[in-house]
Order: sequence, then structure tokens, then C-alpha cells
Amino acid sequence: MNKTTYFYKTLTALCLVAASQFITSNASATAQIFSSAISKGIKVTSCQSCHSGSPGQEDKGNLKTNYLNAYKLDQSGLSRLKNLINGCPTGQVLNQTTFLCTASVPAKPKTVSGAVGSSTSGAAKTDVYAVSCAAGSSSLAVSVSDMPPVKAPIVSIQATKGFSTSALSQDNKDGDGKFSPEVKLAGGSGVYNMRVNKGASTVTGAETYTAKFACRNAAGVQTGTTWTIKQNQ
Repeated sequence: MNKTTYFYKTLTALCLVAASQFITSNASATAQIFSSAISKGIKVTSCQSCHSGSPGQEDKGNLKTNYLNAYKLDQSGLSRLKNLINGCPTGQVLNQTTFLCTASVPAKPKTVSGAVGSSTSGAAKTDVYAVSCAAGSSSLAVSVSDMPPVKAPIVSIQATKGFSTSALSQDNKDGDGKFSPEVKLAGGSGVYNMRVNKGASTVTGAETYTAKFACRNAAGVQTGTTWTIKQNQ
């Protein structure tokens, strides 16, 4: 055997030994983290809960998205990793940078202001808005406030979808800044019509209003809500 051949065979053998030690070291470290994670209440069933790739080949390079960042921020307590894997308690959300659970802020209902009616007539008129409720929605809730100036006509609101109609909600005290009782129509996701009505009166002129509306899921949490006006009277 010449010296060159001997050198390359020796180098190959050393690389194989080093590689096997690296894999063993990483697998051992991962197993320790796995045991620690279980002891701290993290819901994992195997190393593959946190790693992608083949079993036995787990290392920091194939941790799932954000897992390494959460682990680095708290390597001993693993509280951030626990938040990421287990999720946050009800009413809290996960900060995707710090991996801490913080109180969620309920989304505010949407509002839209307008005027319904004619400056030369006291006839009943209706503004219609198309309100789109995102997937996961179960209902649309609406209410209305009759804004100053104070006039005799009554302003009311209701939601419709297909052949279904919510109860009618009217603001009986004009100009106080308060909204009428909330009514809802449980029509699932999709497009609703929100109708803002001005009652017939001997008093001419338009009535100004602010409508308040929100799509919500079955748990009452607001979902995606968008709108556009369909009929402006």
C-alpha cells in the first residue's frame, strides 16, 4: 500500500468516526431536551414532534419553524417552547417574536356613517350595505344610532341573507349617541345585506346615522368583516 492510499483511507475512517460521534452527540442532546420537555408539561410524543427529517438525525438544523428561536430564548425553563407547542390559555394569544402569551384584545365592531332619505320628501327610504363575513363566521350582528339633528322619523336596522331576516332594531331616542339593541342573523359565512331604514314621516329631510356591525363565530369572537354600499338613498 503506498503512502497516498494509506493517507486517504485513514482520513476517510477518521471522518466516519467524527460523523458518528456528531450524530450520537446531537441525538443524545435531543433526547435530553425531549425528556426535559415532557417533564415541563410540553405536549410532545417523540423527537419528531419538534424536528423534521429522519428519526435519529435530529439536530438544531432541522427544528420546525420558530422552535429554535423559542428554545434559544429559554433553554432551561422551556416556557416559550411550551407556549408555542401547547398553545396559550383561553383569552390569550402568542406573541410570535417573544413567544410569550398575552391577553388578546377583542376586535371592535365595524361602523359606517351615512344619511338616508330625501331633502324634499318624508317618504320611507332604505340604505343597503353588502357585508361579507369570512369563513368560520356563524352570524352577523347589527345595530344603529340615529345621529343629530333630532328629527321625527325613526331609524332602524336589520340583516338579511337569502330568505332569512333578523329582527328589526330601531333607535327610539334620536341624537343621544347610543345604539339600538343589537340583533343578529345566524346565516353562517358569506354575504349579508344590512338594511338601514328611515321611517315615513311628515317631516322632510334625510336622517343621519351610524351603523355598527360585526361578523362572529360560534364562540362570539369577531371574524373577518368587510362591506360595500349597494343602495344609497
